Amino acid sequence: MDITFEGNGQQKLIANFENCILDGVRFVSCDLTQCIPPKSKNHLYVEQVSARVKNALTKIDDDPTLSEDDRKVLVRSLRKLEHMEQYIFNTAQMKKIYGDFFVEQFFSSLDFPVNCCAKRAGERYPCTKTS
Repeated sequence: MDITFEGNGQQKLIANFENCILDGVRFVSCDLTQCIPPKSKNHLYVEQVSARVKNALTKIDDDPTLSEDDRKVLVRSLRKLEHMEQYIFNTAQMKKIYGDFFVEQFFSSLDFPVNCCAKRAGERYPCTKTS
């Protein structure tokens, strides 16, 4: 079953996903800053998504590790997030659908390595790139 949370772009979605597995869940035009994310290690909360997507789309054509098909899927996936400021990703679901390589490329293109700081287990802290 797929579930879509849709807002008007400024509405804060107030929800506690702490004990949930967000499988087949999409967020559209929602402000997720008031959400409590799932505890599962397979979920990542990413902030500044719109700016990250904009930056990623300018660099994708220069990535020699991507095949043309992978590039098309990555661009299509990123464009769906262009107007989101925050998002909660289920990395296990993404890997099942797209494979490990794509998921790694996806988060890398967002300058958000999967092992980077993430809002997990109800924690909230800003992501800063680690060396």
